[in-house]
Amino acid sequence: MWRHLLYAASIAEAALLAAALVAVVIQPDVLGLAPSSGVRQFCGWGAVALMVGCGYALVAWLRSLLTRARARALLVAVPAIVVVASACGSLPSVPNPFAPSATPRPTIAVPAQVTPTPRPAPTPVPEAAPEPFAPFWVRNHRITELWSGPSGGPDTISFGATSGQFCSFLVVLPPEGDRLYVLNPYTQDYLWIDAADVGPAGQPEQRPDPRPTDVNCAQDTYAG
Repeated sequence: MWRHLLYAASIAEAALLAAALVAVVIQPDVLGLAPSSGVRQFCGWGAVALMVGCGYALVAWLRSLLTRARARALLVAVPAIVVVASACGSLPSVPNPFAPSATPRPTIAVPAQVTPTPRPAPTPVPEAAPEPFAPFWVRNHRITELWSGPSGGPDTISFGATSGQFCSFLVVLPPEGDRLYVLNPYTQDYLWIDAADVGPAGQPEQRPDPRPTDVNCAQDTYAG
């Protein structure tokens, strides 16, 4: 009799301990505990070992009971079987420590779009305004013809050659071709002379009349 009570007490204690271990694994906050994952895994395997031990003890106990008193053994074994089955059914699923963990893929940063800086428009260089024409004095360094028009003109005629060298002429228009449009201050006439026969000169001196005769040009100018 005492041996059967010892079997029952051992099985009940093992079942209660297994249930406590299961509670530690599933709902530790009910017991006021905060175990780590390693402790919870250890408790889970301990509950499994206790359940296996309870099974072997229960089989041995049932065999001894069936040989003497099957009816009383069944009445005692049924509650124990119910407790063991409920405890085994509530065992937690223990994660496989050898399962491969997912390796996070590196995040590829998308390069930001660079807005090109517009180039400034080139500043147009203002064209230099042409300087206004200013009349200037020239003198012939050799005897040259006096013409009625520019070179190449179909109606151009010669007024004759200059009476001497170094006569003063005032250029009154910009050069055109190979001739210059000038004022002859001696006769106060406008005419054309060859540019190759003259050179720049200073303003001539002004002298009073009488002016020289038998000439068509002079180095100086005369009043009157």
